[in-house]
Amino acid sequence: MKSLYELYSQLGVNKSFLTYLSSNTDELYYKVIRPKMKFGKPQVVENYCKLRHLIPPVQALKVIQESICAHLQKIVLPQSMYGSIARRNNVLNALQHIENKFFLTIDLKDFFTRINNKQVHYIFIENGYCWEAARILTKLTTYKYSLPQGAPTSPVIANLSFKRTALQLMEIITGHDITFTAYLDDLTFSSRKDFKHLQPAILETIKANKFLPHPDKILYSEDKCDVTGLFVGNGKLKIHPQMLEEAETNHSIKKYVEYVQMCFKEHKLNKFKA
Repeated sequence: MKSLYELYSQLGVNKSFLTYLSSNTDELYYKVIRPKMKFGKPQVVENYCKLRHLIPPVQALKVIQESICAHLQKIVLPQSMYGSIARRNNVLNALQHIENKFFLTIDLKDFFTRINNKQVHYIFIENGYCWEAARILTKLTTYKYSLPQGAPTSPVIANLSFKRTALQLMEIITGHDITFTAYLDDLTFSSRKDFKHLQPAILETIKANKFLPHPDKILYSEDKCDVTGLFVGNGKLKIHPQMLEEAETNHSIKKYVEYVQMCFKEHKLNKFKA
C-alpha cells in the first residue's frame, strides 16, 4: 500500500471519517469484565470466579478493524502458528503433539499489552504499507500505546509481531526432532526424546524478543500434556471428563467434542495409511 488513497479505498471510507477515527481512538473503546469460561461454565477456583478484562471498540471502529483484519490475514505466517488463523484451530494445534512423549509448555504473560504502538507501526511498514498509512493504521488498532484485548485486529497483529520469534525458535529446535506450535500466547514444544537441555535457550530467545514467559506457567512434562485444552501424548488423546459431562446437556460443547473425536480419527487413519 503505497499511498493514503489506497488505504481509503481498501477500507471503504473517506479521508475525513478515517481522520476522525484515528484522532479519537482513546474515546472509541469501552471496558468489559466477563467471567472466564471453561467447559461452558464460569471458571471458579477456590470460590473465586476468574475474570477476563476486555477493551472492545465501538461499532464504527470495529467495522474498520474487521476490514484491516481481513487484509492482514492474507499475510503468510509460519506453519507452526495456529491461533486466529483460517483453517487452523486449537484441536489441530494439539494433534501436532499427539505422538510425542516429552513436552514443554509456556504461557506468555500480557501477550497483547506488551506489544506497543512502535512495534505495531513497524509491522505495517515491514509488510509493505507506506509510513503515513502505517501511522494511521497503528492509531486505529492500538489503545493507550498497546494492543487492546477485545479488538478484532489484536490477534492477527500479535501473530505478526510474534512471527520473527517463532522463526527463531524453529531454528533452535532444527535437527532435534522437536515439534513446536504457537497458539497465540500458548507455546508448546514436544518430542519423543528428552530435550530439557534446550529449555534455557528457548526461554532466552523468547525474552530477547521482549515477550515474557509467565514464571508460573512454564511446565516440562512427560507422557501426557494439556495442549490448548486437550490431553495428548504417546499417540493418545483424552478429553477432559468435565467437558464430556457438560456435552450431555450443552449442544455447543457436544458439537465441539464430536469435532475433536472426528479430527482424532482422521489423524489415526492418516497415520495408518502412511
